[in-house]
Amino acid sequence: MNGGCGPAAGRSPRRTLAVLSAGLTAALLALAVTGGTTPAGAALLLLWGLAYGGVSVGLQSWFMAAAPEDVETATGLYVSVFCLSIALGALFGGLLVDATTLVAVLCTGAALILAACPAAVLPGRKHTS
Repeated sequence: MNGGCGPAAGRSPRRTLAVLSAGLTAALLALAVTGGTTPAGAALLLLWGLAYGGVSVGLQSWFMAAAPEDVETATGLYVSVFCLSIALGALFGGLLVDATTLVAVLCTGAALILAACPAAVLPGRKHTS
């Protein structure tokens, strides 16, 4: 999916991330609703994996587009934020799994993705030098 998202993310990182977010949200909510039957679970896991595979390309393209004069710094910041989000997701996801049901975890993940969508779709500040 990285190869497929690269050209789209190069043209419009925000739109690419919005589409990927929709795919991730749909996969998580559908998995919560279907109860994880084997055929549905396999198809939804495939959808989730394809969508998630493009997230890193979309986010990195967005960071580089935001700072074209300092791509190295933007890339370093991106890696730091991505790693921090993985660590925080593991921490809070583990706590949520211990405290609730798997359906609640899937719904919480979908809600968090939706909460992040405005950052992708709303216009950002224009930088002037």
